This record gives sequence, structure tokens and C-alpha cells, in this order.
Amino acid sequence: MRISFIALLLLLSLPLPAIEKGFPVIKNFSTDDYMGGSRIFSLVSTNDGILYVGDKDGILEYDGI
Repeated sequence: MRISFIALLLLLSLPLPAIEKGFPVIKNFSTDDYMGGSRIFSLVSTNDGILYVGDKDGILEYDGI
């Protein structure tokens, strides 16, 4: 039983390539970065990948770059 537990811990500690791939990179932006309001009320994305964000100060456009 103890050997099984140790083997399981070793297996779970190995990096798995399938888990590492496919996760998006997350970047947080402050209000100083995008010059908008602090509360977001709506999000809309287009087929082109443009993200429109509605906040209390207006509409922001984000193209992912």
C-alpha cells in the first residue's frame, strides 16, 4: 500500500506535456493600461476575434495584441 502511494505521488509530480499545452496565457490589465472604467458591464466578441468591452466610461476595443 505504501509503495503504491509513493508511486502515485511520483507519477503526479512529473510534468505532463498534454496538461502544459493548450492553456491560454492570462494577462491582467490595470485601468492605467487601457484608460477605461473599473467596472465592466458587457463583453462582445466578433468572428474576427475583436473583443468589445462596455464599461461605465464607454466602449473599449481589444484585438489581442
